[in-house]
Amino acid sequence: MDKLCVQCREPYRCAEEDLLFYDKISPEFGEKRFPIPPPERCPNCRLQNRIAYRNEYHYYSRNCDLCQKSIIAIYSPSNPQPVYCYNCFWGDRWDASTYG
Repeated sequence: MDKLCVQCREPYRCAEEDLLFYDKISPEFGEKRFPIPPPERCPNCRLQNRIAYRNEYHYYSRNCDLCQKSIIAIYSPSNPQPVYCYNCFWGDRWDASTYG
């Protein structure tokens, strides 16, 4: 099935196997079936949507906010949130309830 992406307007192909898979995993409650529609975005736009929430391309040198050891983080030093090194994060020196 050929479709047009609603985001970038590029044509893409939705394979017949994918459509059969969507039909197979469609939920059924009682006697009513709720079909899963085919995707409206191309694979590239769907990938961009999945990874847009997280920074995995820029790394920053900053200090652990607990032990002050130099670490590499995905959060810049200007970010006000505390960032801990691996040992401090999994250790017992900080109170996790301060976040919630």
